[in-house]
Amino acid sequence: MKRKFAVAMALGACIILLGCAAALALHDRRHADDGVYRQVVNRQGYELDLVQRSVPIRLTLEPAWMREAKAWGIRLAESRQTAFVLERTAFLNGGMTFTVSIRPAMDRSAGMFLSNQVFEEGGGYHYYAQAPLWQIYDRNGRKLDIDVIAAGQGDRQFSFTLSNEETEPWYAQGLVVEYDGIVAYAYAKT
Repeated sequence: MKRKFAVAMALGACIILLGCAAALALHDRRHADDGVYRQVVNRQGYELDLVQRSVPIRLTLEPAWMREAKAWGIRLAESRQTAFVLERTAFLNGGMTFTVSIRPAMDRSAGMFLSNQVFEEGGGYHYYAQAPLWQIYDRNGRKLDIDVIAAGQGDRQFSFTLSNEETEPWYAQGLVVEYDGIVAYAYAKT
């Protein structure tokens, strides 16, 4: 009996150690991505080329996410080594606000990524904005006449607010939001 208990404890300790190692590796990867990203966009040892403007990203919003204000951390889409993650939802100004982070997976030598920023040669940037940025569809791909009543952008994130009144009939099936305020880049170490 004592032997079984000791074996179970040893296995439990191994599982905990493996879990901690995995969490540490993920944490290190996120910080490494952030460091490489900063070097790339500031052109510190990297060449950065704008490849395409107005890259459309389709985000499928599930019904549950449209009813509750909370932090989610759910991957909505992935394209060109970049993940789009629903960070949180909130009820603001008569609507539901969705905040989406843009998470590029950066390679140290070369790669591609998507951004909502246009990086300038001198080190500055501005947010990409060419109307219309937003299109709203039902789950069958039919375009809906729903307006984004507010939108904002930040460093590697954007948010948008849909009117509760206009979107409530779609809560049961969810919506698809297409956002084309995204720019594609290629980079390489110099």
